[in-house]
Amino acid sequence: MRSVKILGNSRKRESLISFTLEGVHHSDIAMIARIILIAIRNGHHCAQPLMRYFDLNGSLRVSLSLFNTKEEIDYFIEKLQFSIEMLKNRFI
Repeated sequence: MRSVKILGNSRKRESLISFTLEGVHHSDIAMIARIILIAIRNGHHCAQPLMRYFDLNGSLRVSLSLFNTKEEIDYFIEKLQFSIEMLKNRFI
């Protein structure tokens, strides 16, 4: 899997995880996620000054809740890996 960079450094990161993927545009992943019924946010998240500061054109954000099961989280990771591989194979 391509390099995943988790944004932020809080040890108390709980249900909201923002991240970027090296070599993959956030909008491409978000588009595929919508097609396969994965809820994920992408873009600036109303934080354009922060994105500029970190030299990012956007990021992805997943929100988990008390009601998500381990199986749902595993499914998300599996589909994220699938999406990355699909984009990688298309453009190589």
